[in-house]
Parts: sequence; structure tokens; C-alpha cells
Amino acid sequence: MTPSRPFARAAVAGLAVAGSTVLPVLLPGTAQAATCKAPTVLAADSDVHARALGTTDKQAVTFAVLVQDNGCATTSVRFRLSSPGSYGFTEAVKVGAGEQKGQNYWAVQVTFTRHDVRNDDAGTWRTSLTAKSAAGSQTASGPSFTLKRATRLGADAAPEPIRKGRTITVTGTLQRADWQQGRFSGYAGQKVALQWRSTAKGSTYKTLRTVTAGSGGVIRTTTKAGADGCYRFAYAGNGSTAPVSGSSDCVDVR
Repeated sequence: MTPSRPFARAAVAGLAVAGSTVLPVLLPGTAQAATCKAPTVLAADSDVHARALGTTDKQAVTFAVLVQDNGCATTSVRFRLSSPGSYGFTEAVKVGAGEQKGQNYWAVQVTFTRHDVRNDDAGTWRTSLTAKSAAGSQTASGPSFTLKRATRLGADAAPEPIRKGRTITVTGTLQRADWQQGRFSGYAGQKVALQWRSTAKGSTYKTLRTVTAGSGGVIRTTTKAGADGCYRFAYAGNGSTAPVSGSSDCVDVR
């Protein structure tokens, strides 16, 4: 079946390297059946379970499956990728490493760019796979993974320097990738944490308050200057949009 949108595939040589990082441990070999039977899917996994995709980058996920031949060679393994908004088929290639007693590995690397997906594809993707031989085929559930829209978030704290006890205004903009438009757009209505840390060595960020991004994703809040430190905004993400801890702006308090 032709996929609703194309999915890029890595070269076979690349799959052998990438696939080796996700392949399960070989299971004990079973006796070959007296007659040829459809292959058995023993295990399947992926090298990552979450990716965030922007507007100019590429994100790859490698899937691997361990198959028992059952007396005749497995001729193909096909993965079905199901997103919240669409689906596509892609075929795996055999990886030579680890063949033992009729068990063999198959792997495929799927590379995503914004041109391969729509905004409603963001979220949890599910997979199924079908192993086929001359005797028949078996279909099994595969691993799930999330492909989310990448986010951007910055902070500007002003004025600086500032006297202790005066009011600091911290502003920023929460944006997420719009795959269809090819740009980052403001993301309004989302809860964002204002965080601060001291400039002292070893200090960590703590949350001062939570604010809601307004129209165009614009964030604006105030706090009192107490000591030298750095401010940033952090967004926890949701089912379709990746979390992000934004860049910081440090303030000299006098």
C-alpha cells in the first residue's frame, strides 16, 4: 500500500549500525518444525521512544524485530506506522548480526522532516509489523513512540542592573513548530513556570510562579529583585508539544 505521505529510509549499511543498538537479546533457539510454517515474531523495539521535530531538522527512529523462520526463510518484514492523523507503510531490511538457529533480525530507520507530517500527526505513534515467508505471515504489535512539535522559549529580564527590592519585569514568547507552515508560531493559553537561580556555584533553578502565555504566546510577569541571579521560563509540554526549559537572562542586583 502506498503511504499517505512518504517516509524517508536510511541506507542498508546505516541500518546495520543503528539497528544493533536496539535489538533484543537472542532467545534460546527452538527446534525447526518438520514442515515449513509462517514466521514467528519474537520481539520488537525501537532505539528511542520520543522525538521533538522542528521546521528545518530531521529526526530518525530505528525499529528492529527478531523473527523465527520456522523452517523456511522470512522474505519480508513490513512496519505499519499509525499516527494520530495518518499512517504509512515502510519495509524492513535484514540485518546480518545475530543470526542463530533460524532466528534473524530485521530493522528499518524512518526519518521524519516537516514535509512528511502534518500538525495533527503530533503525538503518540503506534506500530504493527507483518513477517512473511512462503508459508504465510504473522502480524504483531510493535513499539510505540511520540513525535512532538518542537518548542522555543526565551526570557528577557529588565531593567539591569537593578537595586535590591525593585521590580523586575520578565518577558518571553512560547512558540512551537508549525510543520505545515514551516515556521515557529506563538502558542497561547499554556501554563509556563518562571524560574530563578542564584549565580552562586552549584545553584539550581526553583519555580517562583506560574503564568499563562497570552495572545501570540507572549509571556509577561514581574518579581522583586533580591540577589544576583538568572531568570528563565520552563514549559512542561503536552501530548503534542515538546517540553522546553528556555534560555536564561541574568540580572545584577546592587
